Amino acid sequence: MSETELSAARIRVAEQEYAANLADAGERVRFQVQLADRALQALMLAHGGALIGLFTFVGNAGRDAALHFSAGRLKLAFGAFCIGLALALAAHILAFLSQDRFYNQAFQQAWHAQNIVAGMPQTIDPAIFAKLNRQGMAFYGVGLIVATLSILLFVGGAGLALWAVV
Repeated sequence: MSETELSAARIRVAEQEYAANLADAGERVRFQVQLADRALQALMLAHGGALIGLFTFVGNAGRDAALHFSAGRLKLAFGAFCIGLALALAAHILAFLSQDRFYNQAFQQAWHAQNIVAGMPQTIDPAIFAKLNRQGMAFYGVGLIVATLSILLFVGGAGLALWAVV
């Protein structure tokens, strides 16, 4: 096999590996998005379920004189679950905003590449790619912080609810 044939074979293998790795990366991103969506949904369900559970407890405690609880601590637990639920909703919104920025970045890059291939003048400033990416990463980072705070409020609310029962 000549050096030219070997180079052509290496190029074909590299192209196949590139395509396979690109497809693998796309699948992993889809899987990551599904997991994140399920985690945010579970967080909302957990806070909502906790609120319903506390309402049920208070309703039943009013009928049972033997059951004693601290109303102040229970109010704090309600507050923790309500704020946690609001933060879970905010995390959903931030996830949407981050994906919107990344979507716009991908389209800007696609149009830029299309102009290059077509030999058209560049009308898109490549600095927009970095700007959209920074915005997407900022929404992503704040979303992670907000989701983490929501989880901590769930744990805190559960602890307060248990502490409320005396």
